[in-house]
Amino acid sequence: MDTLLHPRSFDVPAWRDYTTYSRLKALKAVEDAVRTKEFQGDLAMICETGRTSYTVGQAVNVKEFHKQFPNWIATTYEYEKWDHRYGMMDVCIDHPKQEGLTVFYLPRGVMTWEMPLPISLEESWQMDLEDIQRFKPQGVWWFGCRTINEGAHVSLSKLKQAGYDNGVTARQALLKKPLFPPPGRFFEQPGVWLSCNRSTYVGQRKLEWQQSLISMADMTPSSIDF
Repeated sequence: MDTLLHPRSFDVPAWRDYTTYSRLKALKAVEDAVRTKEFQGDLAMICETGRTSYTVGQAVNVKEFHKQFPNWIATTYEYEKWDHRYGMMDVCIDHPKQEGLTVFYLPRGVMTWEMPLPISLEESWQMDLEDIQRFKPQGVWWFGCRTINEGAHVSLSKLKQAGYDNGVTARQALLKKPLFPPPGRFFEQPGVWLSCNRSTYVGQRKLEWQQSLISMADMTPSSIDF
């Protein structure tokens, strides 16, 4: 029988500390290399999370991560809002923030893994919004929301079964659902950008939520009207 030694999959602190120690050694080499090349932008590491039928887990000792890399961002994710919802919010957002980390959070968006889901995409987004507003990560991506081709994370055939032609039309339709407040604008503050190539990104570190997102068809990193 194969045994997966992912520290996110079982609660053995000594193993998590060891794998964190090994990872941070590699991270230091990465940081030194990119800074040597005069890159001065933000750096981030994915802090993997996991769940079983009875527990949730974080792969990284986030206290040690922040201690050694106080300026790095922790990127976390979860995709199954129907399973251990608030336990996952603890390991994804609340705990890393309490340890002082800046947290960028990646929820399902329109990713099609495990479809058909126990809940609709609309319900998943509703819970995402509630949790973002409650736990306040400094950044958020909507996964797969710019997908126009068949891919590993977003299957167009499965997305069509949910009623959407591709990630862009799903995003546009979902953002018009009643789960959002009335139409309005986002106001971007300096230092925060709002999109990346394959996902919709909402930076909250210096972002003022005014009313709502309505359409993200042609976003640019600088200023966006809705």
